[in-house]
Amino acid sequence: MIWGSMHIAREVFGHGNGDISLVERTLADIHSDTPSETVLTTSAIMSTLPSSTHLLTLPSSILSYKPYIDLTSPSAHVEPNVLDSKLFSWFDKAMQGLEGRIQVWLTGLSSIRELWTLRRNLLDRLQDSQGLELPEKTRVQNVLNAGVRDRAVQVAGASLQELEKHLERHLDKAIQELSGNNKGSKLGMLYLSCP
Repeated sequence: MIWGSMHIAREVFGHGNGDISLVERTLADIHSDTPSETVLTTSAIMSTLPSSTHLLTLPSSILSYKPYIDLTSPSAHVEPNVLDSKLFSWFDKAMQGLEGRIQVWLTGLSSIRELWTLRRNLLDRLQDSQGLELPEKTRVQNVLNAGVRDRAVQVAGASLQELEKHLERHLDKAIQELSGNNKGSKLGMLYLSCP
């Protein structure tokens, strides 16, 4: 969601290789007398509604309504430095949120294999994504790696504790069997006297 949102914001408000952004092009198309096929018109929107047949009986003045849009207004244009600043701020907050929640999200994974599979899949998607620049991808990767590493340490620690309990149970059982079978033997007495 993070890198998808960044990609959409850059595609819609950024200038990319063109002179104007997608939102500016769309606003210009809406204002044009000959809009392109990609522009939504009042009639096109109304025809997709469930009760479109009733709505299409509205007067032509309403159906052909075209809002006035001042293409020279500052609100119709986003400066690249303003877009970069807003995206940086939003990305930073999103990453802080991810850092705070990643351990909660990973608690459902109880094996190292599951963790590494998830990590590999997310890193593959991250590398293929077009929404983030290299420093942003690096930050996402670092947060993901840290979260997976911390959860892997928890999983390994829990497995070692379970193994320790399992060994203690079997060792206690073996000692009891050994002490019961070898009460008179020197080996049994020697073993039982060991700390």
